[in-house]
Amino acid sequence: MTIPPLSYRISAAPRAHLFRVTLSISEADPEGQILALPAWVPGSYTIRDLARHVTQIRAERNGQEIALHKIAKDRWRLAPGHGPVVVRYAVYAFDRSVRTAYLDDQGGFFNGPAIYLRVSGQETQTHAVLLEGPEDWQVATALPRHSGAVWSWGGFEAPGYDALIDHPVLMGSLTLLDFEVGERPHHLLIQGTHQADLQRLGTDLTRICDWQQRFWGMPPLPSITFCA
Repeated sequence: MTIPPLSYRISAAPRAHLFRVTLSISEADPEGQILALPAWVPGSYTIRDLARHVTQIRAERNGQEIALHKIAKDRWRLAPGHGPVVVRYAVYAFDRSVRTAYLDDQGGFFNGPAIYLRVSGQETQTHAVLLEGPEDWQVATALPRHSGAVWSWGGFEAPGYDALIDHPVLMGSLTLLDFEVGERPHHLLIQGTHQADLQRLGTDLTRICDWQQRFWGMPPLPSITFCA
């Protein structure tokens, strides 16, 4: 099995409102790798201070802790050196808006820019993600999956950083509604308790998506997922 150049292991800790992240970099910049978070979220381009939610950040090389200097409000530099590096950090997730991240014992979600540190100079590398959390929860994301059952915890992959942060993740007790438009599967996942009329939702969404796709053209996607 080929080891990806960059991998993120993300564990949901609901009671602490934390996403705990382990970032593994197989070939860090020997001159001092730069790590950063974006200051914006796809679809919402107001400048934001996403990095203020990053806590407990530390790094190690060959099992030994190495220096990690904060050089700007949203940037860090690793100590120079050769060999793979592991960076561990936590992200406090208690923002109920859809712009950053939220997590409690009922469920959670996150937007990629709030979670994934960018490894400067390696943005076009394959980025692998392993998602972990409570056993009875489900997971919804449009990231391509490479391990685990559908709607479950497991492994995912993106061809680069831009694609990685463009796929939000929803988790918890999810209700699934499947429908088809233009012979293409569409999915709606609703988190938590609700009183939605799923039959009507399916009918309305089918009509809306059909009109949009006939007007704009069919998007080049194998399926479309809506999260609510």
